[in-house]
Amino acid sequence: MALKRQKGSREIRIRQKQRSFYPAISIVLAIVIGVDLCTEIIGSWDVGARQGIEQNGIYIGKDGYLMEMPDEPKWRNVEKNIECMIALTEQHSDIPAYMCLVPDSFCIMKDKMSGEKTVRNQMNDLKRVSNMLGDAFQSINIAGILQCHAQEELYYKTDCHWTSLGAYYAFGEIAETMGIRNPESNYNIYTVAEDFQGALALRSGYYESRDTVEVYEPRHANQEYIVSYVEEGEKSTSIYNSSCVEGKDKYDVFLGGDYARIDISTTQKERKNLLLFKDSYANCMIQFLVPYFQNIVIIDPRYYYKSINEIIEFYSITDILFLYNINTFLRDESIADVLAEKKK
Repeated sequence: MALKRQKGSREIRIRQKQRSFYPAISIVLAIVIGVDLCTEIIGSWDVGARQGIEQNGIYIGKDGYLMEMPDEPKWRNVEKNIECMIALTEQHSDIPAYMCLVPDSFCIMKDKMSGEKTVRNQMNDLKRVSNMLGDAFQSINIAGILQCHAQEELYYKTDCHWTSLGAYYAFGEIAETMGIRNPESNYNIYTVAEDFQGALALRSGYYESRDTVEVYEPRHANQEYIVSYVEEGEKSTSIYNSSCVEGKDKYDVFLGGDYARIDISTTQKERKNLLLFKDSYANCMIQFLVPYFQNIVIIDPRYYYKSINEIIEFYSITDILFLYNINTFLRDESIADVLAEKKK
C-alpha cells in the first residue's frame, strides 16, 4: 500500500534530588547558550529522570511513550463470552465470523521499555483465545504485521489507542482474511490535530509528549454514506466528528466516540453487510472498512441491550467481525449478555 504524505517514594525522592540543582544550572546555561536551547536540554533531563518509572499503572518508556500495563485476564468471563460467540455462529452457520484482537503497545514496541521491565506476554493470550474459538471463527493475526512496522508510530504516545497508521497496516490483514476484493492501496492523509495528549498522559501526570491525529481518505473510493446514531436518533454524512478535535479526547474524532449502535449505509453496490462488535479500538478502523460494505452495523456491547438476531435478519448480514483490544477483551463482562437472546 502507498501513503501520501511512580513506582515508590524512594524513586520520587531520587527524582527530587536530581531536580534540586536545576534552578542554578539552568541560569548558567541560559546565559551561555540561550534560553530556548537551555529549556530543551533541561526538559530532556527531566524526561530521562522519569523514564522507566510506573505511575498509576502507566509505564513511562523511551522516546516519551506511555504504556498501559495489562490487567489480569478474567478467564471465566472470557470462557462465557466465547461460549456465546460460538453459539451465535452456530445459529447463523452460513455467515462467516472473524476475530481480530489488537495487542497493546508494550507487546509490539518492546524497544521502548527498559530491559528490566517484565510484563504479561500477550502473544500467549492471543494464542489461547484463538484456541478457545476453534473453527467457529477465523482469527485475523495482525500482531505479525505490526511487529514488522514496530519502529513506526503505530500507537499514540499519550493515549491507550493505536493510530490510524496502525489500523492501516492491520486493515491489510483484515482485507485478505475477509476476502475483500481490490482493497484500496492509496490514501490521502490529513492531519487534524498535532497537540493530542490522551488518557495515559492524564493518568500518569506526564505531559512531555504530544501526538498527531490523522485521518485516511481512500483516493479512488467514491461511495457516499449516511451514519445513523440509532439510540440518539441522529444522522451524519461523515464518520468524523470535527468538533472533537477542539476537545480533550481528540481520538473521538472517529465516530464521535463510543455509542451503543451506529448504522452506516453506503452506496456500495455489492450486497455485503457487516455486523461489527467492538470496543473503541475499532473506531479508527471504520475509515478503512466503509468502502467495501453496503451496510455496517456497529455494536458496542457495553451499551447495547437489544436483539442481535433481529439485526442479522433485517440487514441480511453477510459477515460478522469482532474487533477488540486484547486487554479489553480479556476483561469484558458484556459480550455474553448482549448475545444471550432473552426468552419471550
